[in-house]
Amino acid sequence: MIEQEEYTKENAVRIEIDASFHYIKSGLLILKKEKNINYNRHITLQLLASGFERILKILLLLRHKHWNGTFPETEGKKNYFSSFGNGHAIEELLEALVKYSNKQESMQQNQMVVEGLLFLESDKQFREFISIITEFAKYGRYYYVDTVVKADHQGVNPFEKFEDFLDSFYNESEQRTYLEEDELAITKAIGCIEKGAAEIARFFTHGLGEMGKTFYSDFAGYLLLKDENLGKMEYAEKKVSISETYQPLDSRSARFLAVKLTSKSNSLVEENYPSWPFKVKKVKVYFVGGINYLVEIDRKMFALTGRTGHNYKVPVYLKSDKLKPKGYANFLLEEAQKLNKNHKNQ
Repeated sequence: MIEQEEYTKENAVRIEIDASFHYIKSGLLILKKEKNINYNRHITLQLLASGFERILKILLLLRHKHWNGTFPETEGKKNYFSSFGNGHAIEELLEALVKYSNKQESMQQNQMVVEGLLFLESDKQFREFISIITEFAKYGRYYYVDTVVKADHQGVNPFEKFEDFLDSFYNESEQRTYLEEDELAITKAIGCIEKGAAEIARFFTHGLGEMGKTFYSDFAGYLLLKDENLGKMEYAEKKVSISETYQPLDSRSARFLAVKLTSKSNSLVEENYPSWPFKVKKVKVYFVGGINYLVEIDRKMFALTGRTGHNYKVPVYLKSDKLKPKGYANFLLEEAQKLNKNHKNQ
């Protein structure tokens, strides 16, 4: 029972880490897209504040597990992070984490990590960013609503403060247009925030023992950033999987003919299967050798396993346009494996 509870909690941690990364990434992508410094930043601040608050809380929970062997528990409605501005004091959460690092030899003996901790503690622009999202998380999320309903509203405007933060990266040049200067300032600001995220992520790899290394997940995108790549957000670009470029073997190709001539095969027809998922009445499965299995559908060959797809550079049968909507055919691989006399020994 205890093991199941720990598994459930660890899974929850992974979900929160994933959410944290995507909040931060999405906030920065929106910031990068909005190329003018003087712009409404509601969504950007909401995403960045939520992302940093979440990841810092998770790291403090993992710190507790690293120290005590289990995650902390609270009773009733008590908030574990109540001493941190009811959980929204991002600046204090970060300070608690940095304070923890002072007791970790694995962090203090690594020069790269020490320099990163110094950045988190004393970089003027990053500290200003943390102050802004803290103010936003604690009091400023409804700043403009409060402006409407509160007489003589005197609260700090986090949106103006964030604009000032972006302005701090501004560097005028007669060689650039105003728009180009805005874009450059925003790129530098993004780089500053990315560096902060990267240094925070080092707690996973250097501050929580072997356990921490199993959790950092997507934050590897920040950990691998080099200074010259800060602000470019290359890690956020959609990467096309090699498998997405695979094409089925066409009946006119030499490879198609080679498979037909050298492989064991068996034809499967619609009448023998109550839930036939194809738009054609017959397909043929092939055992090509080793652990490779293919299926021919309407004169095109597809893979029946991911390994076969990789080896033959062809997509799996689910990519066939002759498969009915929501159709699947687990029996294809079963039938193909019957052609392999050594299958049970593999």
